[in-house]
Amino acid sequence: MPVHNAEIAAAFDHLADLLEIEGANPFRVRAYRRAARTIEDLPRSAAELIASGEDLADLPGIGAEKSWGCCIELNAHPARLDIDDHFCRLAKDMGMPISVGTDAHSIDGLQCMKYGIGQARRGWLEPKDVLNTRPLHELAKLFARR
Repeated sequence: MPVHNAEIAAAFDHLADLLEIEGANPFRVRAYRRAARTIEDLPRSAAELIASGEDLADLPGIGAEKSWGCCIELNAHPARLDIDDHFCRLAKDMGMPISVGTDAHSIDGLQCMKYGIGQARRGWLEPKDVLNTRPLHELAKLFARR
């Protein structure tokens, strides 16, 4: 029996509800809710698209971030590492910059950066693909365009 986009979206919304009740980071809650809306808005069944091997980056709502001038965050905390090497490579191929962050709440948390760098390397990211490696004057120009 096929799974419909509404059912997948409902599962993401349910996860967001549970995270909210748990007092999770509001960013994570919003990310799950945004995923639910994106899946709901897909023109065809998500399961059908994945099974057909169609490039998800070309679909509305997935590749739109690039046209909006967004970047992607690779959270380097070992409990997160929410962007895998395949997604890093996809972002690189799409020309979307990635920032590597640690979600650190103390100086000790900065040690997690090595996990994010490892993930980025597995995705074939080079320093030019990572926002954190750019000089301040280049970042200032980039953010001024937003």
